[in-house]
Amino acid sequence: MSENKENFYDGGKPLSMKDIGKIKQDELNVMLPCASYEQINTYIDTLKINKNSIQDMDSETIASIKDTENSLQFLNKNDIGSRLLVNGLSNKIIEDGKSLRLKSLEPKGKSSSSIKLSLYSKLSIGKPAHVPLWHSGFWVSITPLTKAEKINLQLEISHNIETIGKETHNLIYSNHSVLFAKILVDVLRNKIIDTSLSLPEGADIFDYIKVQDLDILIWGLLKTMYPRGTDYIIYCKNSAIIENNAPKCTYKLKLKLDLEELHRVDTDRIKQSEIEDTDSINHIQHMLKRSHASVTTDEVKLYQDTLTGNNEDTISIDADGTNTSLVLKTPFINEYLVHGDNYVNELKSKIEELYTSGILEKDDDEAVKLIIDSIVLKMYSHYIKSINVDGKVVEELKDLDDAIEILSGADEYKDKLLNSIIKYIDNSLISIIGIPTFTCPTCKESQTEQDSNNKFKSFIGLNTYMYFFTLLAFQYQKAMRALNLK
Repeated sequence: MSENKENFYDGGKPLSMKDIGKIKQDELNVMLPCASYEQINTYIDTLKINKNSIQDMDSETIASIKDTENSLQFLNKNDIGSRLLVNGLSNKIIEDGKSLRLKSLEPKGKSSSSIKLSLYSKLSIGKPAHVPLWHSGFWVSITPLTKAEKINLQLEISHNIETIGKETHNLIYSNHSVLFAKILVDVLRNKIIDTSLSLPEGADIFDYIKVQDLDILIWGLLKTMYPRGTDYIIYCKNSAIIENNAPKCTYKLKLKLDLEELHRVDTDRIKQSEIEDTDSINHIQHMLKRSHASVTTDEVKLYQDTLTGNNEDTISIDADGTNTSLVLKTPFINEYLVHGDNYVNELKSKIEELYTSGILEKDDDEAVKLIIDSIVLKMYSHYIKSINVDGKVVEELKDLDDAIEILSGADEYKDKLLNSIIKYIDNSLISIIGIPTFTCPTCKESQTEQDSNNKFKSFIGLNTYMYFFTLLAFQYQKAMRALNLK
């Protein structure tokens, strides 16, 4: 078993070029986690305590343990997006007889666009996808990556892993999504071929897309690459439960899964409105407008401002009589990218300081903790709208950065702030990528039931970045094999 990850480590990193070269054709499947991050982490720790019992297990059980541990990388560390109850989660939203779901675009008629759709499909390039951005209030159509684009994207990602990984002493993987969000947004910028938003001339669509919808965009891009689904493996939730020094159940299901089946919308919350006159906007009716430029920026702003998931919130701490409060907001993607650049540059600067002082060479582990602790809140700075200290409000980016770094060094309050921000992010999600679990045919247990400690999640939120990296690596390898290259 591999050593447990440091607390700041957030679910793995993309496959290296060396790793990709080792993938065999019959291994082109992806793990779906059988339980939450917390549950699997507890399971791994339990196994480490009972190392001797592992040696006596059969090969099938050991494979189950290894797969369950490997699936940890596909989860959000803080179980963001996971839900205990699934009553309101649905991917089959029907309004006025129309289905509002992420799906592949099908050719209709004999127009030039329909001919292009047919060619995409028949040549196995993929299919454009129609993607609902529920947090933002409009739709986009995404076209597939070409073979050359897949190869170039994989090479760019690999280059960034090596270059920025070295520049930051691999600390970038404390928040790897910051590194790759810009790359993926640049890809999406060129692959979004249509939108229901009537954009003003010269406007940037990513100034209008909420950051919660970035996962949905990435998933939509994957849908274009795998319109017919892809191969997955999932174990029974009881494979992450120890009973008599062994996994309670090792049932394994292999299936081809349509990616759109993993997208869910919390219909209970989408129907709520945060304005007094609830007749002013019906969010689901608004999303019925899917055709080109059918919604204005004013309509989208009203949608966003009244959507439950986009509410602002306030965190307050009282430090030695000084009242400090942070106002949290849901940022747009371009705001996130600006803060992400600042975070990477800050990380590089801290590394440089520690190399210059000699601390990094002397005690790497302590240096790692020192760097992360000193700027930990900056991982989430894009969610902080303002900071109020005894009535004095800080809103400018540079001043906010300085204040956030000071708060990161306040150990007494840091954990409270972090936990509150993570809870806010989780609560802001109404459109989620994850897996509703099943009833195991072997142990006969429903995957939606929780134990006495509510450890199991009925719906397990997924780390979409890791699925994109992994499935892109598979397609990269396939493309290189077709060219008889390694």
